[in-house]
Amino acid sequence: MGFVPARREFVRMLGTHLRRRDSLMGHRFRVDDVALALRLMTGYDHSDTMKDGIASLEDLISKSFKYQKDKAVVPLANLLDLPTKSKDDVLIVERERVVNIHDGRGGEWKYTIGVFADTDAAEGSEVSPAYKVAGCSDSFRGDFVQLLEKMAAQFSKKRQTRDGGQPSGAKKKARKKSVTPQTPQEELDEAHRLAADAAMSLKKALAAIETAEKRLGDDGDKAECTKEIPCYEKNQEECTSVLNYIIDGRAGTLRVNPQSFVCVQDLINCREELLYQDSDEMEKERHGTRFHMETAGAVQVMVPNRFTLVPTHHLSRYKKNSEMIKRLRKLFNGQRCKIKWPSFRFVPAYALHSLGVSMEGVQMILAASWRCLFSEMGFTVSNGDLGRGCPSQEMIRVAFIKFSAECFLARCQQLVDNSIHQAALLQDAGHKNNLDHHCKVLVYAVVDDKGRKTIERFCIDVDPCGGTAEEICQALKRSIDRVKTRVPDLKIIGITGDSGGGGKVQGLFDRLVELDVIDKEWGRFVRCLLHALNKCIENASKF
Repeated sequence: MGFVPARREFVRMLGTHLRRRDSLMGHRFRVDDVALALRLMTGYDHSDTMKDGIASLEDLISKSFKYQKDKAVVPLANLLDLPTKSKDDVLIVERERVVNIHDGRGGEWKYTIGVFADTDAAEGSEVSPAYKVAGCSDSFRGDFVQLLEKMAAQFSKKRQTRDGGQPSGAKKKARKKSVTPQTPQEELDEAHRLAADAAMSLKKALAAIETAEKRLGDDGDKAECTKEIPCYEKNQEECTSVLNYIIDGRAGTLRVNPQSFVCVQDLINCREELLYQDSDEMEKERHGTRFHMETAGAVQVMVPNRFTLVPTHHLSRYKKNSEMIKRLRKLFNGQRCKIKWPSFRFVPAYALHSLGVSMEGVQMILAASWRCLFSEMGFTVSNGDLGRGCPSQEMIRVAFIKFSAECFLARCQQLVDNSIHQAALLQDAGHKNNLDHHCKVLVYAVVDDKGRKTIERFCIDVDPCGGTAEEICQALKRSIDRVKTRVPDLKIIGITGDSGGGGKVQGLFDRLVELDVIDKEWGRFVRCLLHALNKCIENASKF
């Protein structure tokens, strides 16, 4: 299963969040970054309920999975009710112990998480920045906040029951005293951890003191002004306006009272945390960025000069168009034709209407069609790429054979699906455009989707044969036997044909019954009487 059963709903929400867009599939993210994105998304830092019950979102994510060889694999098909085409999607969490040699620590686990099309797709994937997982819909945010608050309440209740009514801190100290004695390395690791926590607490305290001194000033004349500044936790009923701002390239949001004052230092302190690893180069880029005003509906926003504001539906359309152009370019950047059969089958289907056309002709028509389309689009393709990307004559020839086989098998399957056991045979020979042909067509009755009785026709082949009666009978036997290999219960109970000449139907019938082409019990033949009358007139006019 790959996850703790009690955390099923949390894992389900996490999987939904990481695969909500196709652009997130196949990317790996650090669990620390994902936890930071979830903190900003759910308002974890401003919710006492969550913080009291859930000490760390990082631990909540990493401890929700079961690891085998430092990897947890969660199939998402049943968990998220995915369609058949996404049945192999998996959520993969991997961990790696990182040893810090410089400060003597024993090492700590580093976790990565991502959703992939299958387990093989995760191999070799690189860690992506966390800003890709920062956004979500309002409905999902509400459901996720509700789930975290519910889990926090459960954890708090379980902790109180375990502690027997004692304060959690006192109980924790009591438990620490009763544990098994630590090894020297474990004691050293614990000492380093406590020292790091103390240093962080001291740093936060010094920052708070420095901020307070800046607010008060040297002589304390600004103390009364700073008391009126609203903030997140206090005087929420008076904070009726939301201030969205950007300072030195970093954004922030502050709910304020429009009748009070706000210090710049408050704005700096309330800026959002960065979703990437900061550096001097990144800070320099933020300071040098200039902004311009743009309007999004009824809202005005500040946008960096090298960017522009695009509505989501337009952006989705641009992405789809871009993907189409990429796929089109990819067709003509190799050493051979890359068109797949489901698309290429249209070529023989349409080319069948050009009787007697050569493979060279079909090839040049395809190349001319591509060139015409590219010219209209302003799409540049060299002659060499066009030649390599177009199908060869052999590929076109094989496509005709394959398409004919598909049509033949599809018609045979239709006979089986409709339980057709009897059919009539229409056959006639001819000569057109310097091509000899002998057409054989099956005719049978079916019931359509609306329950109406209709007549269907199935052209078996147009393979030519000789002009004698025996050659025609043998050709008909080969064609019918080919159909009976797929439809063994089929009986031919009728045949039509010319009234005169070497292939007259009355001359073929008895021989076809002997060859088991026509059913002996039910077989009948129908002559073309109009043809017979025309022959009489033709013969009379010769004298």
